[in-house]
Amino acid sequence: MIIKLTKPFTFEDAEITEINLDFDKATTNVLVRADKRLASMKHVPMVKQLDTTYCLLVAAYISGVSFQALESLPLTDGNVVATTVSGFLLGTPEEELTQT
Repeated sequence: MIIKLTKPFTFEDAEITEINLDFDKATTNVLVRADKRLASMKHVPMVKQLDTTYCLLVAAYISGVSFQALESLPLTDGNVVATTVSGFLLGTPEEELTQT
């Protein structure tokens, strides 16, 4: 699923216009890596699938865009990325995951 940003975003001299969340190619290892990274950050969410940090970590692993870039996105775009991942992790069918 491609998330088109509302406007081009520059992070460390790289222009980002979209985030490709390729859920079909992701493996369970993405969740394991996100769990380990969250623990190393000493961040303990009540529900991982609803936590913005966790969802952005998952998005970073499946999109190839760094977590630092994702957390620096304008709020509107960051929210779309995080809520799309959250919806997917909670079992929403991909065709129902839409941009707002």
